[in-house]
Amino acid sequence: MKLALILITIFISISGLTHETEDPSIFCSQNPCTEKMQEISVNYKIGNGDFAKKNISGYSGTCYHINPIYKPEYPHYGVMVFENKNKQFLNTGFWGFFYTEDPYLNMTPEEIQTDLENKKYASDNGEILSDHTELAFLTAEATINYWFKSSSDLKKLFVIGRWQADSGEQFMFCELDQR
Repeated sequence: MKLALILITIFISISGLTHETEDPSIFCSQNPCTEKMQEISVNYKIGNGDFAKKNISGYSGTCYHINPIYKPEYPHYGVMVFENKNKQFLNTGFWGFFYTEDPYLNMTPEEIQTDLENKKYASDNGEILSDHTELAFLTAEATINYWFKSSSDLKKLFVIGRWQADSGEQFMFCELDQR
C-alpha cells in the first residue's frame, strides 16, 4: 500500500514579530472540540516554553483536526524538531495524515532531524516568547499559526494550530512525546 502523505509547504515565514499573542487554548470554547482536543487545550494552557531552552529537542505523536475532511477523533501523526542555532530558534516538522502509527516513535531528536533534512524539509525561524513559542506563515491562500508549550517535565509538547483563509478556519490539536 502506498503511503499517502500531505505536506504543508511553507512559502513565506513571518518571524521576529513583536505583537500581543493570541491564546489558542480558547479555540475549544468557540468550536466543536472532542474530549481529547479539550484535554490538549487544558494542558497547553498550563504548559510552558522551557523546551525551547534546549540546544535540540524532538517530539512526535498524535494530532487531531477540526476541518471538513477529517473526523475529529481520528489520530494523525506529527513530528517537530527544535534547534537553537546561531541565535535562531529553528523549527522543522511535518504532519503525516495517513500513517497507522508514529513513524518517529523510536528516533532521537538528531535522527529525526537527519531524516527531515534528507527529505528536504526546510527549517523555519520560530519566535520564543515568555511562556511559549510561535510559528507563523503567510501564503497566498492562508495564514497559518502554530503555538507550542511543553509540560513542566518536558516530556510532552502541546501544539495548537490554526489555518485561516477566505473559506474559513481549520484547527489542529497535538500531543507529542519527547524523543
